Amino acid sequence: RAADVRRGAASVHTRREALGTRHERLAPVMSQLRRRYPLSAWADVERAPQRAAAALGEVDEALAGLDAVLAAPELDVPAAAALLARVRTAADRVDEEVRAATGRLERLDAVAADPGALLSQVQRALVDARRFLAGLPEERARRFRRTFEDLARRLPPLEEAARAERPDVGAVLREATAIESGLAGLVRTARAD
Repeated sequence: RAADVRRGAASVHTRREALGTRHERLAPVMSQLRRRYPLSAWADVERAPQRAAAALGEVDEALAGLDAVLAAPELDVPAAAALLARVRTAADRVDEEVRAATGRLERLDAVAADPGALLSQVQRALVDARRFLAGLPEERARRFRRTFEDLARRLPPLEEAARAERPDVGAVLREATAIESGLAGLVRTARAD
């Protein structure tokens, strides 16, 4: 276990350097979001830089503690393992925040460039869910049909919004995501039923 902890410590030190670089990428990403899209399109990731910075601070604090434990004359393996776990958890949070913000910019850019691709994706999800329900015994399928129809009815307004002259890309992406999540949830529930 002591050897594992020492290996893990070396690995998280390397990861810390990469995290610093990734965190620095957030500033230009946020700048692009601010410049290109209304706040409503990315409000949930607005504080990603602050949350990532706080998590990075926790990484540094736990790493310092880990280094101190490793430098002690006698290694306290449980304490070192706990600090290593804390470093990894905080590092994962930094990654999540960076991924959330960069992912949002990529998705918004993709929808702005080609809203048709997003619509095709939602249409495919509808077709797949319809096929899935058609394969169920009638009694079971009937329980889910109303939910399916409610979700399907949201597609034409979504198409209209996406094909508008100046579409609200954030609203289009949110609605498309909501429809897809609803369909995925419906299929999951019907499978487990």
